Amino acid sequence: MEKITLLIVLLGFITLVVIFNFYYVEIHEAEELNKYEANQKVIFKGKIIDVKKEFGENKIYLDNGINFSCSCFLDEEDKVVVHGIIREFNNLKRIEVVKIEIFRVEI
Repeated sequence: MEKITLLIVLLGFITLVVIFNFYYVEIHEAEELNKYEANQKVIFKGKIIDVKKEFGENKIYLDNGINFSCSCFLDEEDKVVVHGIIREFNNLKRIEVVKIEIFRVEI
């Protein structure tokens, strides 16, 4: 009986660890960032409409109003899926990019 209880507890603990480590909230527009606390994992997608160089990084602007910074090479018209974490500094929320999936548009 003790072995079964231990097994159930371990499975529950592993399930919680997996949920908290891999759970991303999908956002669709920039205003949704205010709904979530800092350190929340988010995922969003969109088409790049503008790329500007700022402070040694590229500032990427998407068609849904979301923007983020990265030291990556992206082109306008590319479609991206971004995994990130909401960070807050001086009451401003930003997205720290963890992973970018790029879908190039062929001309």
